[in-house]
Amino acid sequence: MKKILFTAIIAVGAQTVGAQDFVPQQGQTIIYVKPAGTGDGSSWANACNLECVVGHDAGARRGEACLAPTTNTQIWVQNQKGTYYPSAMLSVPNSVKMYGGFEGTESNLSQRDSLSNSTIIDARKNFGSVVRLSPFAELNGFTIQNGNSQKSPHKNGGGIWADDNSMIANCKIINNSASVNGGGLYAKGAINIKNCTIENNTALVEGANAHSNCISGLSAPIINSQPNAVAQSKPIGTAFPALSVSVAGSAPYSYQWYSNTANNNTSGTLISGATGASYTPPSSTTTLGTFYYYCKITDLSGTTVSNVSGAHTVVATGCASGTFNFGTVSFVSVTTRTITGNGITQVWSDAVTATGCQKTTYNGGSSGAYRQDCRKNSSSSYGDLFSWCAVVKYASTLCPAPWRVPTKDDFINLDKAMGGTGVNRDGVSSELPKYVGIGSNQWGGAYGGNTNPAGSTVALGSYAQYWSQTEAITDAGYNLRLMPSSGYISPQSNHHKYYGFTLRCVR
Repeated sequence: MKKILFTAIIAVGAQTVGAQDFVPQQGQTIIYVKPAGTGDGSSWANACNLECVVGHDAGARRGEACLAPTTNTQIWVQNQKGTYYPSAMLSVPNSVKMYGGFEGTESNLSQRDSLSNSTIIDARKNFGSVVRLSPFAELNGFTIQNGNSQKSPHKNGGGIWADDNSMIANCKIINNSASVNGGGLYAKGAINIKNCTIENNTALVEGANAHSNCISGLSAPIINSQPNAVAQSKPIGTAFPALSVSVAGSAPYSYQWYSNTANNNTSGTLISGATGASYTPPSSTTTLGTFYYYCKITDLSGTTVSNVSGAHTVVATGCASGTFNFGTVSFVSVTTRTITGNGITQVWSDAVTATGCQKTTYNGGSSGAYRQDCRKNSSSSYGDLFSWCAVVKYASTLCPAPWRVPTKDDFINLDKAMGGTGVNRDGVSSELPKYVGIGSNQWGGAYGGNTNPAGSTVALGSYAQYWSQTEAITDAGYNLRLMPSSGYISPQSNHHKYYGFTLRCVR
């Protein structure tokens, strides 16, 4: 049972937090290694050859004058901007620590860059194991690749054969194979792994990547590749590219993706069936707006949540091909409205204006505001009129940070905060909640308006309408309707997209 568990632990790739060097005490013997070095290894200038120190015939090679490693010796191996190709298995003796990632000038272990500058040892599929670690030995800062354990006594551990109490840190073990167990790593006893990746290895019996009874140092999954953070905008019916995560930890892994209308990875909604390492946002034909995605990954040791993706904005057909310069976007005034009730608090802006905007005709659409923007309501400050295309296309930039274009859910929450049910009651005055405020300043109702398809400005003062970034049906978008003359709010109305409405922001 333990073998099965461990095989699962790093069958895809293992990595733990903490990229630290495990620094040995200073004053220990250091043997310096360079490619084709001919010295005794007492300094970088007198560096010796790797196989002279730890090669299969190292004893015979000592005639080349290289020092013999003893207990607690450090071996510093230069990264040669290429690869070491030993002729047979390298063996790190008991309690010896072999470090890679050096440029060949360092005087302190902390000066090396073992993660981005690892030293590569490649067996070229000629033999395996590539490296044998004796008890209490350490291998740190290497890429071990292309080992091929096929013949006795080395049918296990194509990349590394590790004896009891050995340590492997800051290493990559890749593309190795074994005819029996542990294509990447075979651990003969309890070993410790820190900040390593073990992947793309094969074995014919057990443990494609690793095989052992006991490994320590594993933790909750670490995300090596996060979902794409670039904001994207696609016309309705056009597919977004897939989002994906890659992880390392204690496999097997389970994945669950979430969608969110807010830019965070905490308050999203579980996406049924989205349980793989990748997820493709839907090519919706009815729902428009801006959405964010993230993934929760769970393994044998815990759960990790990915970063939130970039904004995925679904826009109407024809809107995506148009461009628009809004100039300077701001509020009509500095006044804001705080709505509190039924456990919900929202802060709304006054209507939005765009100073110095330049009109552009969108490709597609029918008439009026569906194609043009930034029409002034009147000489009074009721805010500018925005097309629904502009609102959904530029939802992430229309409102000055930290404000945002409201969503359908924001309108529903507004309804609930003011005593409504949150259920669409468009046009049923007896069921609409009264909005809060005093006198003519009731919730800023005077700020707003709209245009009809002919371009005439209407509804100034009697009621005001504001776009949301989410649509109700294919040809009509959600909007907020305020009726100060009667004191009602209709937060889930929908209106044809060729009308032009003003815009508020919420936070």
